[in-house]
Amino acid sequence: MTTTPFLRASGSLALHFQIADLVGDRYRVVAPQIWQDTKPELPPECEHPPAVAKLYGKMYPRKLHIPCVYDICSLPEGELLLLDNIPVTENGDVLPALGSIWVDSSPLRQLYWLWQILDLWEDLQDIKAISSVLLVENVRIDGWRIRIMELIEDPADAEITLKNVAESWRSLQTRSSRPIREELGAILEQLETPEVTLKEVQTQLNNLLIQQSSQQLLRIKITSATDTGEEPAINEDSYYPTLKEQNTDTLANHLLMVCDGIAGHEGGDVASQLAIQSLKLQLSGLLTELKTNNGILQPHVVKQQLAAYIRVANNVITARNDEQGRASRKRMATTLTLALQLPQKLNEDDSGIGNSHELYIANVGDSRAYWLTETKCLCLTVDDDVVAREVQAGRSVYRHAQNRVDAEAITQALGTREGDALHPMIQRFILDEDGVLLVCSDGLSDNGFLDEHWQTFAPVIIQERLTPEMMLQALMKQAIAKIPTIISQRRSPSMALPPNIPY
Repeated sequence: MTTTPFLRASGSLALHFQIADLVGDRYRVVAPQIWQDTKPELPPECEHPPAVAKLYGKMYPRKLHIPCVYDICSLPEGELLLLDNIPVTENGDVLPALGSIWVDSSPLRQLYWLWQILDLWEDLQDIKAISSVLLVENVRIDGWRIRIMELIEDPADAEITLKNVAESWRSLQTRSSRPIREELGAILEQLETPEVTLKEVQTQLNNLLIQQSSQQLLRIKITSATDTGEEPAINEDSYYPTLKEQNTDTLANHLLMVCDGIAGHEGGDVASQLAIQSLKLQLSGLLTELKTNNGILQPHVVKQQLAAYIRVANNVITARNDEQGRASRKRMATTLTLALQLPQKLNEDDSGIGNSHELYIANVGDSRAYWLTETKCLCLTVDDDVVAREVQAGRSVYRHAQNRVDAEAITQALGTREGDALHPMIQRFILDEDGVLLVCSDGLSDNGFLDEHWQTFAPVIIQERLTPEMMLQALMKQAIAKIPTIISQRRSPSMALPPNIPY
């Protein structure tokens, strides 16, 4: 069934149209600058993206926060840029602006929204669109996540600095929750200091954020399983933790991993096992280090370490390939998605490891991580495939790229190249709501299976009417029965239930 997504018509030309107008014999105006495609089964008109569309392409890995180009509508009066993945509800209502719900929000949410704005800074600076997060009305709120209405290019004659952030946040700081108001004021003063760096400000804000998140209750339940489907074949998936490891490993309280040996490459099962074993060893070392570390390990440091660990795992597989003289499609290779809940020792006086709601997601290939609540299914990762490559390079809008014969071909995997050429995507999240974190191979995500069926199991787990173990087994059986044409694809999901918070 083809959906009719809500779109944002960007630019002043869109203001000339009235509600109920049909534009270009295709797009229906349902609200100011909010349109719907009445013929979504048709391909987009835009074949060669203009310069502004290429800006959105560069931000494609940030699609959790940034819209994507849907089409360019050509009219006698000019061209209109149409965006989807926009901050609206299922009914097309625009989500609230940052300032409009600020006062009624928790200190943790307030700090995390600001941290996300700074986390986007360098990427937006690269495309000269920092103004996108400085205009408070352009920053919309979707639960814990900030979402940008549209990219706003910086004035050509203006130099935007961190001082502009202080100006943008001043009205928010005066209306902040009392526990953080003074600390935020100090951060604004820091932003106005000419010599201050982005990393220094991020560190101060992050320390405050982690302290707030560590005050929240964190409860995690973990289960995992794999199923080869109905065809007898080698299972090329590996995952962590297995049932035995859940009961014996301290690491299993903090880590989920899925590796899917790539179809067409010999030894995918070996590659996935090598990756899991290498990363288990390295991440165990990280947790041991955290027990003796005084102070908070900053996100940019954690991301650097995780990237280094992944490259080491990659090189283990690459070395095995080289030893065995494997070349081309005979080289062993695997995808990877890992989720690490990072326990932090907040200061020297801590007697143990804190339980902050700090979650790192790293992925290479097309295995995925999803965050599921009772009302929403959100994919946290972006596949390394031809679609993403073409969109990011500015050669295509993604709806055109999806129609390519090789659209789903993977562009990155562990074992196919040297580690220096590998670019894992690593993200940090602070999740302060009840939900299910699902890490899975493409046996559950392909053909929209999970998007269609998540509501049959996620709310049941969150409400604790059935255990994660029971629902996971039921979900895999449903996947095998529902998609017989891809039975040979291995299904290795891992699920966690973090957190349970009186919020």
